[in-house]
Amino acid sequence: MTRRLFFFIVIAALLVIAAAHTLRLTGLNMNPDEVWHIWQSFGSPDEIIARTPYDWTPLYPLVLGGWRLIAGIQPFAVRTLSMLFSLIGAAFAYKAGTKIAGRWAGLLTMLIWSAFTYTIFLSGYVRPYAMAHALIPMGFYLTLEYFDVEREKQRRNHTVMVGAALTLTLIISFYTILTTPIWVALYGMYTLFVYPIRRVIVRWIPVAAVFVIASMPIVLAFRQQLQRTLILPSIPFAEGITTIAGEYLGDAGFVWAIVLAVGVIAWLRRRQHTRSIVVFALWSFGGLIAMFVLHPQLGFFRPSYSFWTLTGFALLGGVLLSALP
Repeated sequence: MTRRLFFFIVIAALLVIAAAHTLRLTGLNMNPDEVWHIWQSFGSPDEIIARTPYDWTPLYPLVLGGWRLIAGIQPFAVRTLSMLFSLIGAAFAYKAGTKIAGRWAGLLTMLIWSAFTYTIFLSGYVRPYAMAHALIPMGFYLTLEYFDVEREKQRRNHTVMVGAALTLTLIISFYTILTTPIWVALYGMYTLFVYPIRRVIVRWIPVAAVFVIASMPIVLAFRQQLQRTLILPSIPFAEGITTIAGEYLGDAGFVWAIVLAVGVIAWLRRRQHTRSIVVFALWSFGGLIAMFVLHPQLGFFRPSYSFWTLTGFALLGGVLLSALP
């Protein structure tokens, strides 16, 4: 298949995703949390920041306020921002999958990421999760681009620019939601598995340094919440994973299980990109197990706090299925 034809297939897929995520917006009702975020977006930046709850960062209400001034206050117009975030996430899911295992892996990763029931839900949800969910594949693609580029003199400027873009994405993510360090750690884990250790250390140092410095206002403002010790009752694994699977996969859990099984069988014939697949399995399945174990301390074994595993599942499925003949 020619590159031109494949390009049009990708564009057509994005248009289908946009249509599917947009058509559902008119039939949705606002819940109290969404109404709160919309109300919070009114006023000056100082007023918006002053109304920020103790457990949220202020960037999303500021972005929502700017979007509201442009698009209006109607529910459909406000929800369109989340739909646009979903398209950005889908595009970077494609770029990340392509970077790892070729264009078919990219297309499959994009389709899987966009087809998850929870991704569809977030594409019309007026809360910071919609923005954060899109930033995860964006940050991962920039990580791949940053670490893939060799340090030839003629490409040094490109490396610096991509490193700056990655750092900015991580900062934006942290100012959007406090759980960002989880997927930053996953990016780091991937680089440790795939790239030379010297390159990993040398290239993460400037990114990490700027990220930590830029994040200090949030850390200081939320130090009491970040330092608090939780003692929550454990959730039975079967109960928790059933709830998460139901929200992430909807009624198609059996279909997704078949898709994964087909991907594993196809991969066993070729056994390519083994290190990447190991990381994505740890990112997705391992991430959920880790959240179950740490739930009494973190309280994250819930759909709204483990959504970052979906990007791992999409990448795992895209790379596995790309091995199909």
